[in-house]
Amino acid sequence: MNAVKHGLTAKTVVLPHEDLDEFEAFREAMLIDAAPQGAFEEMLVEKISADVWRLRRVPVLEAALHIIERERQKVKRMKDEVNRYKLDTASPPYVPPRDRQAYDGAVTRLAEAQNAFEADNLLQSIQVLEKHSREFALLERREQALTRSLFRTLRELQRLQALRAGERVPGTGRGGRRRQYKRERTVNPE
Repeated sequence: MNAVKHGLTAKTVVLPHEDLDEFEAFREAMLIDAAPQGAFEEMLVEKISADVWRLRRVPVLEAALHIIERERQKVKRMKDEVNRYKLDTASPPYVPPRDRQAYDGAVTRLAEAQNAFEADNLLQSIQVLEKHSREFALLERREQALTRSLFRTLRELQRLQALRAGERVPGTGRGGRRRQYKRERTVNPE
């Protein structure tokens, strides 16, 4: 599935149904808050902004999954109501005169529900996820990956800003503990 459909891995940060001005205001606020100095720090803040913007989609998509199922159930109930009045499967169906008004009302309500269901952009977005169950299963993992990316990038930005401010920044710890642990494991306790 194209990543732009659900927007969690999209190269374009702002999707067509989102407000570009809202994103730009958000991005500018992030740049002001982080006060990056230099192109590298600015790039890190841009990445943080994009990750946070994408993370904001997750609860919206989750809520949309619940809404779409409720709407489908509503449409199904209305279809069942319409079918209750039909005496045969002919097209157009024969409906006894005594049931014609109720049938017409049920058909109207069904059409309205289907139109509302099909017109909702958010529900259309979530239908993409449903049609591709693998991507739906990846939604939670992608959220976790975005969160990890966000915090890694934030730590790097904070580290660079601390260095620039002249603060002592401890090493990344990469390998230090691992090497010590490996040495402890390989020591032969004879």
